Amino acid sequence: MNKALLTDGDEKKKGNNKFVYGTAVVLGCLFSLGLLIGGGFEKAGTVTYLWENPRQCAVSCFRFIAWAILFTLLLNAIYHISLNKKKGIWIWGQDKKVIRFLFEEHAWAAPFVCMVAAWIPYVIFLFPGTISWDGMEALTSAFRYMEWTNHHPFFSSGLMRVAIEIGRALGNENIGFFLYTFCQLLLQSGLFAAVFCLMKKMKVPYIIRILTLVWFAFFSVWPTNGYAMNKDSMYYIVFLAFMLLTSFLLKSNEFQKGKALFYTVYFISMLSVCLFRNNGIYVLILSLPFVAAVGTRRRRKEIGCLILALLLFWVAYQKLLLPGLDISPGSSREMFSIPFQQTARYVKEHGDEVTGEEARAIAAILDYENLAQLYEPELSDNVKWTYNDNAVTEEKLSYFKVWFQQFLKHPVTYFDATLNNIYRYFDPTQEEFYKGVSGEYEISGPDFYYKYFSFQQNESFREERKMLRGIAESVKRIPGVGMIYGTGLYTWILLAVFGAFVVKKKYHAMVLPVPLLVSLLVCIASPVNGCQRYMLPILVSLPVLVCWIFERDTEEF
Repeated sequence: MNKALLTDGDEKKKGNNKFVYGTAVVLGCLFSLGLLIGGGFEKAGTVTYLWENPRQCAVSCFRFIAWAILFTLLLNAIYHISLNKKKGIWIWGQDKKVIRFLFEEHAWAAPFVCMVAAWIPYVIFLFPGTISWDGMEALTSAFRYMEWTNHHPFFSSGLMRVAIEIGRALGNENIGFFLYTFCQLLLQSGLFAAVFCLMKKMKVPYIIRILTLVWFAFFSVWPTNGYAMNKDSMYYIVFLAFMLLTSFLLKSNEFQKGKALFYTVYFISMLSVCLFRNNGIYVLILSLPFVAAVGTRRRRKEIGCLILALLLFWVAYQKLLLPGLDISPGSSREMFSIPFQQTARYVKEHGDEVTGEEARAIAAILDYENLAQLYEPELSDNVKWTYNDNAVTEEKLSYFKVWFQQFLKHPVTYFDATLNNIYRYFDPTQEEFYKGVSGEYEISGPDFYYKYFSFQQNESFREERKMLRGIAESVKRIPGVGMIYGTGLYTWILLAVFGAFVVKKKYHAMVLPVPLLVSLLVCIASPVNGCQRYMLPILVSLPVLVCWIFERDTEEF
């Protein structure tokens, strides 16, 4: 009998090993493909480079197989470590007083203080904060120095205006600017610290908590973006709040008390996600049904009510509030980066095949005459900004009819256009498109915006700001480590974490990666190939997902 039980156990273990290995193989092949395509576009700007001649085809096949084997073995090892809770990283640090002080006795306060202390140089030398081109445009429109549209979310732009108005009332715009950026930085610190409270609850290994603290405290992306007056900063902060609350919801089958308060705060986090980024509503609508599906019947009704309330609010916000305040809607061109890039590349490469009728259909939507010259393979803004907002439905339908017909003629051109505009999101060896360090160190933007405002940074700290940027650039140049300033690494981590959810059979918690996967799709549809600023909601939420992979306490809160 014991022998039979042992055999059954061995068979089960063998089956689990095959399942783990199979997941690693699939992801290993995807990672290898990402490297292969990224390298091809970096060298030649086309996927056909990978098989343009027999020699190159053989080299591509060899690289694909070699990388796939390497990544499969690596992922297989990581997944087995996450499954073994009795040794290694799971038990390290349990007897160390400093670690227990930081992560057990003061799980929120200690990380909060550490992060704020690490960011003090940024607070001093970048005072009163930074602002990008987009931020300056949003602020200028909020004061109605130009047309105020919802291209930059009304709520976000409005808060910026309130802050500057406070500064003007006090006689110095810098005061209002600092009030906005410093409060935002403190909010960021508080929510980052809350991640460690979740880790404590779930008994995540201390080594994971230490790495997370280093990641938050010393990665320059967080203080530079958290101390910036931009819509993207508040968006990733409230996105993290939504992810933390969703984690709490999934760990709590039924509330013993405080249900009304929790759902109120949860709903506020949902509203914030929508109000600070126009595509936030799509992230929620595609994610919340999954959250409802894994709960009890009562939970499904409760989440359903929240979804309904969110939709009603959004309709009222878009159709009543914004028109009532004379806020114009943003252009629909934001949704069409992919097809516009495909059309532009088609015209550039196959312009002699475009018929007069096709040219007229395209010209009704885009600047056909200059399309080939405007085409930039990794940035769709040049093409997108020629979109005719006054085009009628019939003209749009005619354009998309031509778009589909041209796809049938030259599908590879369409695939090249799309892959050329997204490959950096899947290849960790590629730096982001703007080749920077994913954060502002100066108040920047076009000169014609400056005439409206008087806020400015302290010129006596110019060298210190250069020093901070130089430190980030030095880290970026370190082989391997510098990948943290790109985008592909985080796509890989997200997919690997999703694979870990599958391997560990945490099916009820697989709803957590959904908002991040939807955010990745938003990045793919964005105008820029590899912009880390767009990926900040993913970056900031990865530690929350890691909690579920390395949790030791599977009990409900």
